[in-house]
Amino acid sequence: MLLPLLLVLVLPVMLFAGTLGTLMALGIEIPFMKGPEPPTLQIPANPRPLAAYHRVGRNDLVDFETGQIRYMKMPPRSAVGSKLKGTTLSGEVAEGVVQAVATKEIQGATYPVFLLASGEEVPLPNVDEVGGAYLRLGNIIGRVLDREKSPNFGFTEGNFLPEGTRSGTVGGVPTGMKAYTLEASKLVGIHGLNIGDKFDLLASVPVEKVSSGGALSANGLLSASLIVDAQPARSRDQERSETHLIASDAQLITPVYRRAKTTSSSSLLNGTSSRTAPVEEVVLAVHELDVPSVTEVLGMNVPLTVVAHSGRPVAEQDNTAPEGMVRVVVTPRDTIPYTELNLSQLVPGGAREPRTILLAEEQVKDLKILARADQIVGRVVRRAKSPGTFFTENDFFPMGTPAGLAAAVPAGQVAYTIDASKMNGIAGLGLGDHFDLIATRPVDFQKMAQRIGAKDLAVSSAIREGALRLDAGAHTQVVLRGATVIAPPGSSAMRMHGTVTGSKKQEIQTPMMIAVSPKEINKLSEVLATGTQLTAILRAVDDADATPIQDSADPTEAVHVLDSMIGGDREPIVFLGERNSTPAKPLNLRDLLPREEVTPATDKAVQ
Repeated sequence: MLLPLLLVLVLPVMLFAGTLGTLMALGIEIPFMKGPEPPTLQIPANPRPLAAYHRVGRNDLVDFETGQIRYMKMPPRSAVGSKLKGTTLSGEVAEGVVQAVATKEIQGATYPVFLLASGEEVPLPNVDEVGGAYLRLGNIIGRVLDREKSPNFGFTEGNFLPEGTRSGTVGGVPTGMKAYTLEASKLVGIHGLNIGDKFDLLASVPVEKVSSGGALSANGLLSASLIVDAQPARSRDQERSETHLIASDAQLITPVYRRAKTTSSSSLLNGTSSRTAPVEEVVLAVHELDVPSVTEVLGMNVPLTVVAHSGRPVAEQDNTAPEGMVRVVVTPRDTIPYTELNLSQLVPGGAREPRTILLAEEQVKDLKILARADQIVGRVVRRAKSPGTFFTENDFFPMGTPAGLAAAVPAGQVAYTIDASKMNGIAGLGLGDHFDLIATRPVDFQKMAQRIGAKDLAVSSAIREGALRLDAGAHTQVVLRGATVIAPPGSSAMRMHGTVTGSKKQEIQTPMMIAVSPKEINKLSEVLATGTQLTAILRAVDDADATPIQDSADPTEAVHVLDSMIGGDREPIVFLGERNSTPAKPLNLRDLLPREEVTPATDKAVQ
């Protein structure tokens, strides 16, 4: 009876002891055999990688093997020297560096207490943050990550986007910026950049593709219609391009990734078919002001060059000019007369700040140079400025002057568009030059014949055909006096402001804009309509108010006619010379007629 009883009592104990020994030998923890764990800092961690712009949920922190939230457990003394944030026993928020850790009894329980450098004490249950890592789940769950999160690490504020941010790619777009999703092949140098990296976008833009009213022209890039090419015979295969800063301080939202792109094709035999091909894409954000320029360049199918910024902390740069020197803004490109300058026109391609040079303070004062950009932006430039030159007050029209050709028209004058191809001597005229315009008129023998009133048609024809010899065959007349060149032919000012429209018959081949007196409009229109030869006479720079040249005498004024009456017939007598002088001999109008030639056969017949 005792043996079965012993087997019933002893055998389970032996089996239980053997099982415990085996588990302990295998290193498996037995919960009921463990003593109470000492208090530790428990930092929540994610057991799996988390994607960027993902909203953290409770399941993202659960370890699927244990079914519990994963914590990183650290002894309290490991916090010494770290920054801690929590609440004191009195309910005040405390923040500072941990100097020491003590153990105190609080409400019947013993807890570690962190002693801060400020003298405040924070018990372990009231700790919210240690070394930047959050201890409370409320600070983690519901927040959106700003980049990919590696597993088994705690969460800090630097891992999250601002509270209230939406999850997804749009959450990574900074305020004031817009996102583009582009094929990576359009961005040279985009591979290798990570989330949050900043860069600039540059492009070599063909000038022929830039429209005068587009975003690029507004940012300082001139269209082809505004550029005077020094080589007009340039081959069409050689496009003129200019490097330009398209976007500055752009930010990478999503690095290069691959996705399947579906394309469809159709044929007569197979019909419509679809296939997928991998394509690399990237998401980037640009500032709102750069959106029009980026969109315009993308429409040109021009590759964009990515210029990455340094990832190191930005050191403060000392832009202070040396003593006695002043930084002066200069133009990086040719300026167009009568246009309003904006800040982008002062910034060279590929840069973010206006170009400046150092000049002595005395030189700036003596020449009255406008050194700062705010003294230049918004002003209407009076003349063309070469790259690298500074601005003075004389380079601009008065404040408030609107842009356009009207700004250059002097008071009391009007602007007139004329065809420069109809004038001689126009090639040497430049913007702002003063000149006189002379019309050369041939002698009007038809009018002279009418004055003589010859009845004989042969005599009238001889006069019209120039048989009457005069001292001069033409005379000059001053059509314009002191006219001003507003826009020379082929200049950027003419291309920018001088739009010429009309029928093909009235089309102006080489337009130029001049300022003339309103009283001279009728005379100028008359000589242009009659096709009279015109010659421009340039005035000296300091001779704008000098007395202009005078009209030459009309040669026909030297022809005088007296009527003689012989019987009932009228016979005109023509004299050449001044009215006060007495001609030696009147002209015989019959002598003006060509003599008839007599043939030899006729002479023999007469004999």
